[in-house]
Amino acid sequence: MEKVELILIDICELKEEDVSSIPLLTHEDLNEVNKIKMVESKIQKAVSFYLKRKYIGEYSLNENNKPISKKTYFNISHSKEYVALAIASKPVGVDVEQIRSYRKELIDFLSNEPIGDEESFFRVWTMKEAILKADGIGLNGNIKSINSFPTDGIKEYLDKKYFVKQSKISNYIFSIALESNKDFEILCKLGEIS
Repeated sequence: MEKVELILIDICELKEEDVSSIPLLTHEDLNEVNKIKMVESKIQKAVSFYLKRKYIGEYSLNENNKPISKKTYFNISHSKEYVALAIASKPVGVDVEQIRSYRKELIDFLSNEPIGDEESFFRVWTMKEAILKADGIGLNGNIKSINSFPTDGIKEYLDKKYFVKQSKISNYIFSIALESNKDFEILCKLGEIS
């Protein structure tokens, strides 16, 4: 069975002044982080750089600005309290979102199908975004062309098959999409900055 390694870092205790002491960040990483005004986004970006440096090493950006590695497939996501890194031997996408209220007009962007409550909305959203991220195109893709339901299992997008798994931790939905038509195992670990 395929395996996807998922590393989660809870960032709710980090403060802006902690950013400069996060290990492994390059001078370029810190310059990029310091361009960000919002404290929460600055911390998320710094932890994203840390995870990529610690677990991926060298990487570059594709034409859609997706970080890629010659050694492995990976993807990163963040939302409020969590930064998540998924690593696999096949194209993989991860998306995490906090369940919260949302603007109803987003449903028109996301789906032609009716969507229920906030949890259902974010299950659909994270599933579709994880697939588009696994495909390497991100939200530039045709998000409506992916069937909304069911939100897990085998999904098709641009003649490719993706197996999607979802989980809920507290009030967060995590979706992982692996380019495969078979189930996979998630090896989840809570990471620390060290």
